[in-house]
Amino acid sequence: MQFAFFKKPYAAIVILLATLLAVGVMASHPDPAFQKVGFIFATVLIGGFGAQAVLAVGIGALRLAVLMVSAILAMFAAAVFFVDAAVFTAFVLDNTAQVAGGAVLGVLGELLRRSMQPE
Repeated sequence: MQFAFFKKPYAAIVILLATLLAVGVMASHPDPAFQKVGFIFATVLIGGFGAQAVLAVGIGALRLAVLMVSAILAMFAAAVFFVDAAVFTAFVLDNTAQVAGGAVLGVLGELLRRSMQPE
């Protein structure tokens, strides 16, 4: 099953919009409060995109998986280059838990969806 990247671009559009929002918030606001919000949003997206990218590879949606990995790397780069070090350090443990939780929930959602499909 191949993902029709240009015929059905809806998932790609959502990935791009969410990534642009997270990167934009982290990169454009010098205020640590805004950076914290962007960083938390990015960590949730990174966990979810990671889980979904693994599933996308499994079903043959390779272009979509590469797009999600690119989005993950872009958000990570924005966090490293634009988020104040004190903000980044203060929320690493908290956000690592959010990333792990988001990835688990993403995988669980796909497993439940697949279990409801007839074989």
